Amino acid sequence: WSYRLLGPKEQHTFRRLGVLRGPFRIDAAVAVLSDLLGAKAASGEMLPGVADLIDKSLLLRAEPSSAKGPRYQMLETVRAYAALELDAAGERDVALEGLAAYCAHEADRARTGLTGLSQVEWLDRVRDDLENYRSTLDWLIERKRASNAADVTWNLLFFWLIRARGTEALQWCQRILNLPHVSPRAEAKALVAGSVMWYTQGQVGNAREWLTGALGLRPDIDPDVEAMAEILFGHVEQAGGNQDAARERFTRSMDMFRTLSSAWGIGNALMGKASVALAARDIPTAERLLDEATRALEQ
Repeated sequence: WSYRLLGPKEQHTFRRLGVLRGPFRIDAAVAVLSDLLGAKAASGEMLPGVADLIDKSLLLRAEPSSAKGPRYQMLETVRAYAALELDAAGERDVALEGLAAYCAHEADRARTGLTGLSQVEWLDRVRDDLENYRSTLDWLIERKRASNAADVTWNLLFFWLIRARGTEALQWCQRILNLPHVSPRAEAKALVAGSVMWYTQGQVGNAREWLTGALGLRPDIDPDVEAMAEILFGHVEQAGGNQDAARERFTRSMDMFRTLSSAWGIGNALMGKASVALAARDIPTAERLLDEATRALEQ
């Protein structure tokens, strides 16, 4: 009844917002309201439509969260109805294409934010958008777009890791790897991300197997993915008591992270080398390496 009272433009806005699960920022609304032909609207143009739906109680201001700026949401029953109307109008893929673009952009920013000085902010930001990431990954996998799905999953690596969502991340990686015609680049991202999750669950054998598979895809592997594979392989070798092999892996990863100017990577590779020195009871070397790691990580 409320939907039928809306004008055509308001109905369009209402339907499109049905693709957004949970509270969302105005940027996400802009993304799902933009069409596939490049006619992207500005956030200011969206505010009147959002305000109209708020006035009619079809859209609510969400409770304050850690996010900067207001967030909006529909009651779930209202959102579910909007999603049905979206399907009926044949606009689901258009809206999800916009949502996928939004999530890809946000995840790309999160990749550096999650290992920098604004880590806490980005952990909360990703958490607030988690349902939208899930919808996006489901749709990308449904459409067999392995590369796009692998990019999003990989860029959120430290969210999955720090917020103890390894099981979910591993499921996304497995679903990506089960798709047909996965490119080596996407396969490597899914394998290395999955290896991290296997390792955190104590499944060192599975981590080794997936890492071996990922590094076997060289040279079709992104530098940051290869560097992460090497540092994790160092921990895998150390878990197996192979200290010399672990030292080589940590050294190789440190060189790669230096090329990438990754303070996080350099510091953690140095910590890995220090743990090898400590295992060999070479305390002076361990202290020197930890001092270097501290200087890197202070960045």
